[in-house]
Amino acid sequence: MVRNDTSSITIRGLETYQDYSFQMTASNEDEESDRSSEIIGKTLEEVAPTPINVAIPRSTTSSFTVSWSTPLPSNINGNIQKYIIRYKGTNPDVDGTYKMEEVLTSAFDGEHTVVNLASEINYSVQVRTFNEAGSSNWSEPVSAKTTLSGDDNGTRIPLGAVIGGVIVPLVIIIIILILTVVVMYRRIKHRHLNAEPADTAHETSSKHGNPAFDGSDTNTYQDLTADTSNYQNCADPQSYEDPIGHVTYHDVISSDPGDIYAEI
Repeated sequence: MVRNDTSSITIRGLETYQDYSFQMTASNEDEESDRSSEIIGKTLEEVAPTPINVAIPRSTTSSFTVSWSTPLPSNINGNIQKYIIRYKGTNPDVDGTYKMEEVLTSAFDGEHTVVNLASEINYSVQVRTFNEAGSSNWSEPVSAKTTLSGDDNGTRIPLGAVIGGVIVPLVIIIIILILTVVVMYRRIKHRHLNAEPADTAHETSSKHGNPAFDGSDTNTYQDLTADTSNYQNCADPQSYEDPIGHVTYHDVISSDPGDIYAEI
C-alpha cells in the first residue's frame, strides 16, 4: 500500500529484463475504487553471464575451432548481440599479443573457427558475451594448437600405421587371388578325372585282344558259322570242327586211342 501523499513507488526484487503488468486502486475508510487500466513495465538489461563449456573441438595446420554455451537461468539478462573471442600465441618465439574476433549471433551457444594461423603453435583462447548492458567477464582460458603439415586431425599419424594400412589390404587381395586359382585348378582336374574311365575301359578290352569289345572298328565282326577248329572245349577233351564240315572225335575211353571215326 502507498500513502496518499505519495505519487510514486519502486518495486524491488524483480527478474532482469522481464515484462510486468501493473494496476492500481484507491481506497478510503468506506470503500475501494475500481482497478485502473493495466499498464506494462519491463525491467532493464544487465550484463550477460559469462560463457561456459568453452572447448576446442578440432584444429588444422592453419586454424582452430572454439565452441561455447551460455548459462540458461530464467533469462540471460537481456538480448545477446554478439560474442567476442580473444586468443594469443603462447610459444616463447611468437608474439603474445591478444587478437580478437567477433561472432554476431544471439544464440545461446555457438562455434567459431579462427583461420590464417601458423602451424604447430599453441594458443590461449577465451570467450565473452555482449549485450546492450555491456560485456560479460572473460571465460576461463582453454588451450588450442595448430597441427603439423599434413596432419589435420590434431594427431600425428605414425609411419607404421600408414604402411600397415596399405600392406594389409594388399595381402588380403593376394590371398583371395591364390584361393581362387586353387579352386579353379581343382575343378579342372576333377573334370579330367571324370572323363578318363571311358578311355581306360577301351584300352583294357584292346589289351586282352577281344575284338567284340574293341571299339576301334565298329564294322568288324566274327561269323560264328565259320571255321572254329582252334576252339577247345575245356570241359570235354574231345575236339570239334565246324558242324557243317567234318568233325573228328578223339575218344579218350576207347582202348585204342589211335582209332579215328569219320562221319560224312
